Amino acid sequence: MVTSFIIIFMLHNLEEIMTIEGWFKKIYPRISRKIPSFAQKEMKKFEDITAAQFSAVVFVFQLLPLS
Repeated sequence: MVTSFIIIFMLHNLEEIMTIEGWFKKIYPRISRKIPSFAQKEMKKFEDITAAQFSAVVFVFQLLPLS
């Protein structure tokens, strides 16, 4: 059961890594007007993030529960 959860979670992370750049280019400009200003400032910081950079962040956050 635990192994299944880990595999599903890893697949979910892979999907996010694969789509992050396209999401910021296509979807974010369309919805940015609906996001509160304090959150827009934070999101703007990650506007140019690459899939490689995002995958490093995902990797680190995946290791946190193990420590």
